[in-house]
Amino acid sequence: MRGFSTRVLPLLLALCGPAPAAEDADLRDLHRLSEILGALSHLDGLCHGETAGALWREKMSNVLGVEPGDADRRRRLVSAFNRSRREFAALYRRCTPNAEAIIDAYLAEGAELSTRLSAD
Repeated sequence: MRGFSTRVLPLLLALCGPAPAAEDADLRDLHRLSEILGALSHLDGLCHGETAGALWREKMSNVLGVEPGDADRRRRLVSAFNRSRREFAALYRRCTPNAEAIIDAYLAEGAELSTRLSAD
């Protein structure tokens, strides 16, 4: 567990940090959702096959397809997705119980964010 906490905990804390202070609540939620989708695209693909990973990339494309924001806003969302995917790819090269736990936690958090965003 010590190896997990020294490598992954700083990453999780960074990903859980707030989006820039000037952002509105919806943009913070979209930013976080983008991070979650990026992480899931790597971890779920690693643990459950490439088709599972592709599902999360498709969902990110869907988010961008309905997001009315300007080009800079869309660029920041894509950047959050890609950064998260790269960071988890650097930490996880095979499926582990910790990776499965992160998938479960991110599925729950992503569902909550999606519900909140669709209610607006």
